[in-house]
Amino acid sequence: MRKDSTNRPPARKKSSSPSRTLRKPASTAIDESRLRALVGAGLALTQELSLDAVLQKIVDAACNVIDAKYAALAVLEENGRLSRFLYSGMTDEQVRLIGNTPVGRGLLGLPLKPEPPLRVHNVQEHPSFSGYPKHHPKMKSFLGASVVARGHTVGRLYLAEKQGAEEFSEEDELLVSMLASQASTAIRNARLYERNIREERDRAQLYLDTASVMLVALDTKGNVSMINQRGCNILGYNERDLLGRNWFQKCIPTAERPALRRLFSHIISEKIAENGHHESRVRTKSGEERLIFWRNTVIRNRDGEIAGTLSSGEDITERKQTQTALREGAEELARLHELYHAVVENVPASVLIFDQDLNLVFANAVYRQQWTPWDDVHGKSLSELLPPETIENEGWAAKMRDVLATGHPLTVSDSRHHSPYRGDTIINYHLVLLPGKAKQDDKVLLVLEDVTEQAGLQRQLVQSEKLAAMGLLSAGVAHEIRTPLSVIRLAAYDVQDILSEITHTANVDNPVNEARGQLELIERNVMDCNGVIENLLKFAREAKHEPTWIEIGALLKGCLSLAEKDTALQGIRIEEHLKAPVSVYAGEDDLKQVFSNLVLNAVQSMPHGGLLTLATEMQDGAVTVRVSDTGHGVPAELLDRIFDPFFTTKEPGKGTGLGLSICRKILERMNGRIDVRSIEGEGTTFVVTLPTEGRNVQE
Repeated sequence: MRKDSTNRPPARKKSSSPSRTLRKPASTAIDESRLRALVGAGLALTQELSLDAVLQKIVDAACNVIDAKYAALAVLEENGRLSRFLYSGMTDEQVRLIGNTPVGRGLLGLPLKPEPPLRVHNVQEHPSFSGYPKHHPKMKSFLGASVVARGHTVGRLYLAEKQGAEEFSEEDELLVSMLASQASTAIRNARLYERNIREERDRAQLYLDTASVMLVALDTKGNVSMINQRGCNILGYNERDLLGRNWFQKCIPTAERPALRRLFSHIISEKIAENGHHESRVRTKSGEERLIFWRNTVIRNRDGEIAGTLSSGEDITERKQTQTALREGAEELARLHELYHAVVENVPASVLIFDQDLNLVFANAVYRQQWTPWDDVHGKSLSELLPPETIENEGWAAKMRDVLATGHPLTVSDSRHHSPYRGDTIINYHLVLLPGKAKQDDKVLLVLEDVTEQAGLQRQLVQSEKLAAMGLLSAGVAHEIRTPLSVIRLAAYDVQDILSEITHTANVDNPVNEARGQLELIERNVMDCNGVIENLLKFAREAKHEPTWIEIGALLKGCLSLAEKDTALQGIRIEEHLKAPVSVYAGEDDLKQVFSNLVLNAVQSMPHGGLLTLATEMQDGAVTVRVSDTGHGVPAELLDRIFDPFFTTKEPGKGTGLGLSICRKILERMNGRIDVRSIEGEGTTFVVTLPTEGRNVQE
């Protein structure tokens, strides 16, 4: 764009004076003091690398070197858009009142390309003048020059209100051109420096963002000046949500703010070591609190003054929770260990633990007090603790090794055991695997229960139940015996009469034969009485538990014979569905006790007659015996209780409530079982299952 020549001052006339001929033209001659000021400004620009500081120094230098009241610098981006507009000569209040940054309209919009400076005597008379913004100071003289870098306009330097003259001079044009050239170099260097700084910052930010810990920089007021991506991820914020915000107000829970503000104050005032560490909580965007382990240091400026803090924080929430859980688990484990030790030491049974070589590693107080004369049994082998015949006969070592090998627990009930310290005893023992960290660390737990006394009480209970059953059978038994005795008595009278006739008369036809017949009748009835009495004695005497092979069908028939009279008197029909003979290995008296009790219960449930059915069936290596009646049945709500001791559905005086519980106990000892199905008003079926393969009795 051409300069406005109408506003230029008249050209100076040449002088013929010799001294004047030696002077340079005004367009090239620059006052030495102004030149020194220009050089000084250039040196000042080269010493500054901050772009904002460089730009402000350019504006201030323009006012000083050109003697202008006002100066401004418009900085352009590569696309020509205005990025910065800096002032000199106006107060901050004037700038605030003017408001928006100029957008390059009017006179300011003219010199946007590399052109010679524009010098105007009165801007208000220029054709491009578009007026002043509100509160803008009035200006007359104007000088503008482009700031060109490598052929591209990067800015525009404006000056207004020449001091000490009506307008700017050609010398001012030259000076502003030289200053614009210096400004171009300074801007280019500052931008290069800023680009390098930005690249370094981006590289550093990349390092920060790839760090596995939160990094937060705070200024001296506690405002966030830097935070890395890890920190943003933990807190749930974007970087722009945090930069410039007060860290304590934004991210610290209310309860922890006072203490952390004091800590921050002590760090920046160097009251405590700057490389300290602490734990505190942060509050995320969602309101969740996370526990952070912080390491703190101070940030210093070029003068060594503290400018803020830099903190690295590791999120230890889950780790702390895990540590807390582990600590609580260890405490709970210790409590459980104490409880376990107290229980094991005070349980009324002997508890022993053996290693894989069957050496004792633990024995509780009960065992030490009752089963051994040694105070210290630790390390004793199984053969030292038990007699060899016991180990061999009962297979203790083999059973313990089997548990160690398979992991399957083993329970043996009512085992007869001879101890040199306790004599003959009956024990229940349990073998359980105690797994170790590795297979070779496995151990076996042995629990011994001395049930000698309980077994005696059990026998007494069984005997009491038998006596109670005898009382219930007494009426039938009395009738069974009374009838044959009546026959015997009458037969005896007949024999006496016959003998009398033999004596007084000889007319009796074969009286000896008739007497012989009566004597045979007496013999048969006496045998019947003996049979009834024998059955009663067998039932009443204390049971013998020695197992043997027993044919189930024959045993069931014997049990039926005890109730034969009652079934006849009550009109009870009997059906037998007994399969081919089958034997089980069990105690005969025990099985008689079970089935006699079931038959008696069935008879008592049918006082007005009914059907009693006995049936056997073979299936999967076991025999099933069903004892069914068509009596009054058991209510559904009571069915689950009929095997409980002392529970009975019978009328008072008709039973003790021990029969079925004893039956179940006997069958469980034989590895058998008893089940019941009943419908009230229709009848009841008891199902007894016993194994037929091998020896099924727990000796």
